[in-house]
Amino acid sequence: MKLSNQIIKPIIAAVVVAALAAAVYAVTTGGTKGAEHAYQRANHAIKQGKVQDALKYYKEAVRKNPKHVDAHNNLANTLVSQGKLQDAIKHYRKAIEIKPDYIEAYNNLGIALASIELYDDATGIYDEAIKRFPKSSQIQNSYGAILAQQGKFKEAEKRFMKALKLQPDYERAKQNLKLAREQLTNAKSKSAKN
Repeated sequence: MKLSNQIIKPIIAAVVVAALAAAVYAVTTGGTKGAEHAYQRANHAIKQGKVQDALKYYKEAVRKNPKHVDAHNNLANTLVSQGKLQDAIKHYRKAIEIKPDYIEAYNNLGIALASIELYDDATGIYDEAIKRFPKSSQIQNSYGAILAQQGKFKEAEKRFMKALKLQPDYERAKQNLKLAREQLTNAKSKSAKN
């Protein structure tokens, strides 16, 4: 049986419209089903200590959904654990681009930049993060740690104090403040002897 063009054209048009709608849905949702499955597999692999599998699945997740912010961040974290800091930095930046209020990505990016001694870049990230998250004790503490790493103990002390003002029970900030003050005391002792 041969179908006439009057019947075929509307069917083709309906199929095309359905395909376009599916494509638009996949793009706007980021093809989330396959990406989310890969992301969950990656998280499971991490829990099992299978880092290479996790890398493979996180990469699959961001390939299937380039806007999967958690997949970018976790992929970057996994890359850091493998010493691939430059690649990690790209994914942290992508996570921030996708979700500008993603505090963990800012913090992780700052730490990664400082790890390869890009202190000016790390400082810029923390300055931006503090503007976005002025009440984050974690950002203040991490910024202080980066400053201390550079030997800027007085500035670090101020950041640790701000972290503790925001969260008085923040043990890590307390420890960091103590260490910064010890370094400042040692520096004063050395300069008094000279």
